[in-house]
Amino acid sequence: MNKWMWIIIAALALQGCKLGVDKEDDGEIDTVTVSSTDDNSVIIDEEEVYHLSVTGSGNTITLRGDVSQITVKADRTSIIIEDDTLIDKLTLSSNNNDISTAASLQTVITSLSIAGEDNLVTVYDVVTATVVADKGNLVTETQ
Repeated sequence: MNKWMWIIIAALALQGCKLGVDKEDDGEIDTVTVSSTDDNSVIIDEEEVYHLSVTGSGNTITLRGDVSQITVKADRTSIIIEDDTLIDKLTLSSNNNDISTAASLQTVITSLSIAGEDNLVTVYDVVTATVVADKGNLVTETQ
């Protein structure tokens, strides 16, 4: 085949491709996942709204910025919320976790679900909660 035929084939192949970086907001919220284990200092500071998913055990995590949802599927996780005053959903399906806010931060959790054991959640207010109380879970509202 000659050179022009290859150019036509390449042009047709690239016709459906998008070149460059897409800066457009697609409306989806990114999920930040912490999968490491026994990390003593994880700081998450996103510029956009994000979801947090924790799958690695024994972490100490500081959250900055606007976190919409927090899901913890790992034991012995400590999370400190430093900036956000509204968390849409917090789900704990593991054991021995501690979720709290920075001093005097008035964070409200819209929906809280705890299925694990010996978890502690300390926030300003919880709107709706499903908590297995006889498993050592404790929710403290500071309002």
